[in-house]
Amino acid sequence: MRSLGIATIMSAVATAGAPSIPPTSDQPMVTAKSTGAFADCFMEDQNRRSVAWAFVPNAKGGMFSNVGARSVATPYFLRISDRGERREIRIEDAAPGSPAAKGVDRCL
Repeated sequence: MRSLGIATIMSAVATAGAPSIPPTSDQPMVTAKSTGAFADCFMEDQNRRSVAWAFVPNAKGGMFSNVGARSVATPYFLRISDRGERREIRIEDAAPGSPAAKGVDRCL
């Protein structure tokens, strides 16, 4: 019985010390800005911060990313989806407080 208690405590300690993954939201952010207006704002913001970015437009919005930049270990992906009168913005793999996350917050 004592070994079961020790195993339970060790398991709880190991779980508490394990790195956590920040929660992600399936809910997109929404803006009334056109794709072009949002993209221009985001590009300006990223240029002002002197960070790498690329934009690939498509018929329903487009995607920003910094994939392939030499100084980037984990690239982000920012998808703009045109939904008529509004645009849905989804950002993946951008740390809170990163230049990409700050750019989205500023440009929404």
